[in-house]
Amino acid sequence: MLSRVADSLYWMARYLERAEHTTRLLDANIQLMLEQKPNAVDRQLRRINLSLGEPLKLEGKLSVPALEQALIFDMRVKSSIISCVMHARENARQVREQISSEMWSELNGLYHFVKKYDPEDLDHELPLEFLNEVRRNITLFKGETDATMSHGEEWWFLQIGRHMERTVNMATMLTVHAPELCGDADIEHLELLALLRSGNAFEAYLKKYTAEFSAENIIEFLLLNPQHPHSILFSVRRLQDSIAALPEMSAQGQRGQVDRLAGRLVATLSYSSVDEILSSGLVLALDNIIRQCVQMHSALHQAYIDYPIESSLPV
Repeated sequence: MLSRVADSLYWMARYLERAEHTTRLLDANIQLMLEQKPNAVDRQLRRINLSLGEPLKLEGKLSVPALEQALIFDMRVKSSIISCVMHARENARQVREQISSEMWSELNGLYHFVKKYDPEDLDHELPLEFLNEVRRNITLFKGETDATMSHGEEWWFLQIGRHMERTVNMATMLTVHAPELCGDADIEHLELLALLRSGNAFEAYLKKYTAEFSAENIIEFLLLNPQHPHSILFSVRRLQDSIAALPEMSAQGQRGQVDRLAGRLVATLSYSSVDEILSSGLVLALDNIIRQCVQMHSALHQAYIDYPIESSLPV
């Protein structure tokens, strides 16, 4: 597989996962903020902003309308829905022959749906219907990917991009909430609910822990649950499986470094308990996860995308 194909598939998956993450952050918090006092709204807006990884730098005070405008319509914002969808479509266009016609149709339809909305629409109603439609279309795209694309190298690169982005997003969001979850600051019951909804984990959490919203249980579920698709442990295991499915690029075994990084992160999380993580520092553990994901990204890029041509030739 050509390196440019691998790169486009990887980033297409990351951009779509990022767009879905942004829709969940907005959807989970918009209705909540309508019922909160001004100081609680300011706190929630700050959390949403920091959970993006690259906080927005807006002129004036951060407000609900300003945040919505930026995260839905602003092309300059890397985590905005329109920016992520347009970049995903552009990457898909560059590898049109490698993806199925159903995948292209779904992504192209999502692009035109997003483009037809105008920022002035937010002056009249909350964008909940818009957010739900974006998330539904991304879910349909993932379903078409699994159902219509051969599960070979191209498919594995899509999985790597998806789970890399999901791991980083979840770790970043938990880092933002760490002071409250570790008891260093107050957090309301509704804010814990919003955190679970932002991680697409509310109903799954209730099935495991019923309605007991304890910070320790939430950390354990979003970080160490081996079965929930949006937990960090689940995502890094899928990441390891996807990397292991890739072929070696040369006799020197360039995949080895990526394999080792993924395996080390999986082993660390698999044999950790929430008590150990809290005692050694939640933020430290989450920073380590993000750092290792950055290292995996760099190693993957070096092995499969930006490698010297001579390294791919037979010895």
